[in-house]
Amino acid sequence: EPGKVVINLTRMSGAGSLAHEWFHALDNYFSRMRGESGEFLTEKPRTIMSVVEGEYIRPEMVEAFKGVVDALSETRIVERSAQLDERRTKKYWGTIREITARVFENYTIHKLAENDISNDFLVNIRSSADFGEDIFTKTGIETPEGGIYPYLLDEEIAVVAEAFDNFFKTVKTKQ
Repeated sequence: EPGKVVINLTRMSGAGSLAHEWFHALDNYFSRMRGESGEFLTEKPRTIMSVVEGEYIRPEMVEAFKGVVDALSETRIVERSAQLDERRTKKYWGTIREITARVFENYTIHKLAENDISNDFLVNIRSSADFGEDIFTKTGIETPEGGIYPYLLDEEIAVVAEAFDNFFKTVKTKQ
């Protein structure tokens, strides 16, 4: 809830969503740093001064956000997500805000797996096989199993992981 600066994890369905919701919070945090409290930096990756206390986002950090968004163009997740939105009355799956949060889930799994770790509380993505013949019919851009998958496929993770690695190398903290 960007207006309240809160991450909600519901008791029954919150497990597996922490990484996704945390990235939304980070995305909103950086937008707040430039005075846009209800916005998300991934949707408008540009440097502007905040009207509050002269705070701003370092241009390098904006470029790191832009790098993550740009990396999506080297995958087909945007196309697959847009296909899912064709089944809705309001765009959701294909918004950059949601795609980047889902891709961060993929990145989290990838980084954990590099250390032989898994954590179903941080992230629990349904496999592409689970999206096969269920509510998503066989049309458009499909997974090998025949469904439209709203996450990265295994062969798509490398370019996005590189962009997120750069992102986290760019983040700096100060007291």
